[in-house]
Amino acid sequence: MASKEIILFAKRLASNEKKIRDRSVRRLRLWLQKRSKEIDFDEIEILKLWRGLFYCMWMSDKPLIQEELADMLASLLFCFEDVKKWSLFLSSFYNTMCREWIGIDRLRMDKFYMLMKKMMKQSLVGLLTKDWDDSWVKALITVLSDGPIHPTEFKVLDGIRLYITEIFLDELLSLDLSKISCDQVVDLLKPFVTLSAEACNHSILNTIDENIYQRLLEEDIKSKLSNYQDLYSTLEKILFESGSKKEVKPRNRKILYNGSKRFREAKAASIAHDNPSNATEQILEESSSEDIKTENNLNFSKEIIEPTQVNETDDTAGNVSNTKRKKKEEAPTTGAKKKKVKKTEVKMTKRPRKVKTDSNPLIAKAKSLIKFKPKKSPAGTALKLSSGKKKELEKKGNAQKKKSRTPSPSSGKKVRIMLKKNKTQEFHKDEPAINVSPFRTFNMQTRSKAENFF
Repeated sequence: MASKEIILFAKRLASNEKKIRDRSVRRLRLWLQKRSKEIDFDEIEILKLWRGLFYCMWMSDKPLIQEELADMLASLLFCFEDVKKWSLFLSSFYNTMCREWIGIDRLRMDKFYMLMKKMMKQSLVGLLTKDWDDSWVKALITVLSDGPIHPTEFKVLDGIRLYITEIFLDELLSLDLSKISCDQVVDLLKPFVTLSAEACNHSILNTIDENIYQRLLEEDIKSKLSNYQDLYSTLEKILFESGSKKEVKPRNRKILYNGSKRFREAKAASIAHDNPSNATEQILEESSSEDIKTENNLNFSKEIIEPTQVNETDDTAGNVSNTKRKKKEEAPTTGAKKKKVKKTEVKMTKRPRKVKTDSNPLIAKAKSLIKFKPKKSPAGTALKLSSGKKKELEKKGNAQKKKSRTPSPSSGKKVRIMLKKNKTQEFHKDEPAINVSPFRTFNMQTRSKAENFF
């Protein structure tokens, strides 16, 4: 029964008339408030419902109407009191956006950006109304990490990842964060740390660095978060641990290490500002502990090559380089006479070529009798000739064609002349020919006869 009602709602939400759309949104809100407690919704049913809501937003025009509709759609999250149903409704929204994102044109893109922003804000407001309960916080983290912030999911496009990284921290800091703990804030930021460790797009890394890591170091945040020093210390450790993994790419590692360095420096500056007497001792202790961490975590392979002992008498040893030999020869020997080395000149002589002879005398005699015959090119293949030879052959061919076309002077042949009215007149030809028309050649005597005839 619920599936039929959802299909009817989806049809009415996607209608062309604005009155029907507004009425169906109001009725849907009341229906969800009543039926959400009784019915266990399936994922397919809620996806059908969000398809209708997507086209409801698609059909809306004018910015004020679009903003009002976005607020109404985002407020549907408060109809669910159960965590599972709430997370299913939110995850189906992000799934529909990822599925339909390619079909959105540039004229309608702004209103769907606004819808995503409203949904993010209302989801965080829902956590605040539940007093930042751990179950609700974990549900939001799973929705974000499995959906729009997943680093390797091919269905999720980079435009959605970029926009959510720009929005998230601003929407979080716009709320009252007095009751939230430091561990919960870190848990909410962990999906972005995994994204910065595994992302392939360079623009995503820059947006995370600017809008999250650098944004947390601003002075406005220190006034909103009472335990910001603990937050800096935990984020420093998490970024360093995620950057020290072998699977991480070098550019991702660079951003993670820079972020951990900034948080360490900000923590040291805040301690120095609060307690200037104990600041230096604490900073030195932390720096020594971090040096030990870098030596343990970064497992670089250092190959130590020990020098090999070689006797001076062995000339065939291959481990001693030429430079070492020169140094040994040039070094002055104390108390020992220099040995005279005879220089021997080596004359290079060419070896005579070995002529191959056939072992069988009959085969050798047969080869001597056989004369060399050049290979003929097979039919349908052209010989490879140089450009000069090609030109000579072309000239000979053209000359032969001209000879075949021009008749002999005393041949006595008859020539046909094309007339205007497709008639022919035959004339006798005795004198040498002159080329006058493209049709045929005829002599000077026949020219006057042809003119009189025309």
